[in-house]
Amino acid sequence: MKLPLREYKGVLALVIANFIWSGTFPVTALALRQVTPIFLSLVRLAAGALLLTPLLFYRRTSWDLLVWRWQPVLWALLLGILGFTIPMYLEIQGLALSNPALAAIFIALEPVFTVLMSALWLRESLPKMRWLAVGMAVVGAWATAGFPRPGNTGHWTGDVLLLGAVLCYAAYNVTSKYLLYWVTPEAAAAGTLWGGLVGTLPMWWWMGHWLPQTLSTLSWGTLAYLSVLGTAGAYLLWMFAVARVPMSLAALFLYVQPVLGVILSEWVVPAPLKVSYYVGASLILAALYLGRQRSLLMPSDSESRTSAVGHSDSPGA
Repeated sequence: MKLPLREYKGVLALVIANFIWSGTFPVTALALRQVTPIFLSLVRLAAGALLLTPLLFYRRTSWDLLVWRWQPVLWALLLGILGFTIPMYLEIQGLALSNPALAAIFIALEPVFTVLMSALWLRESLPKMRWLAVGMAVVGAWATAGFPRPGNTGHWTGDVLLLGAVLCYAAYNVTSKYLLYWVTPEAAAAGTLWGGLVGTLPMWWWMGHWLPQTLSTLSWGTLAYLSVLGTAGAYLLWMFAVARVPMSLAALFLYVQPVLGVILSEWVVPAPLKVSYYVGASLILAALYLGRQRSLLMPSDSESRTSAVGHSDSPGA
């Protein structure tokens, strides 16, 4: 059975978002040569929030403005802190102590935690073939970087920080769906970025409120990519996608990041790709093929109700 057009749009959004996110690993490594991790987080969130501000009151189905009640405001603030303030800082700090290729592999754990949390919180059914696809993708992601081990290619502290960031991202992935009960995906993306900015400002001030004296052309370029594409654009696409596909299916597409992340990391620190990379990439592509099969992903009644968040019977249609 073919996926409906609505889900195909969601899948396309997932592919583009993960392609953008793949580039954030090496670009972040370049940006940290001139700026601090907390300042980089602040710039990304501030620019992303400002760019998406017009979407805060976007209702889509009518001409009047969307009204934010206290429940979605509180939820957006909590999601912003959980999905941006804490993990973005942990990821950037972890990258400073580890390396982009290993960071891309740590992202391989994000879909696993996302799938587990989807089963527990969203009550999504998890067919055996979906677990097989996740398992294949985990092995494939590990192979793409030559089977690195935590504490070997990077430092233990950096590895732990990256793991903490992944856990936060997974929790954000699942809980972000609840915000779509009240607002559109576009408004949700803007609201969570503002929540993250509110949470990051006091942290930046407490850590010395550092500002760069000068920035090179390369640094301006990295900040632009991370802010406009890596934050505003990619998270807007993510919210668009999770309103249209089951979360456990969306999680599988996060495995696009290790494949592309390793390639892009090699551009920063040139090195020939090993045979293990091609083996791992093949496993990930096979996992994505298994994951997209409608016959293997037929949702249960409870999953159908959950994935209907943001559909025609809610403001996020």
